[in-house]
Amino acid sequence: MFGWNRRKDCENKGCEKHKEDCHHQGRGMGQGAGRGKTHGLGHGRHRHHHAMNLDEGKLETKYYVVSNPDRKTMEMGIYNGSAITIQKNEQIDPNIVVGVGESRYIIPRTLAQTILIK
Repeated sequence: MFGWNRRKDCENKGCEKHKEDCHHQGRGMGQGAGRGKTHGLGHGRHRHHHAMNLDEGKLETKYYVVSNPDRKTMEMGIYNGSAITIQKNEQIDPNIVVGVGESRYIIPRTLAQTILIK
């Protein structure tokens, strides 16, 4: 069903053509087909090539979150597509201060390095 483990019928199971066209060798046609391919549309695995880490941002500049793997900061409002402003980002400090809407949050620098912004 839906292409997984689908077999192509062939009367002569020993022919070389059957081995080339057979869909039951390895993965099925539908499972994972097309993942990671961009076809010139700009999506795929490398779509964040212009993004930077949150700790690399400039003060008082508005950015948009591209990727955030941390659940706790997502619950704070730092989710993909949200607007974020960096309030304090001094390299000697272990934390940075960011603004999301009317709220301000202190985020550890190590966590800020995992959040991508644009």
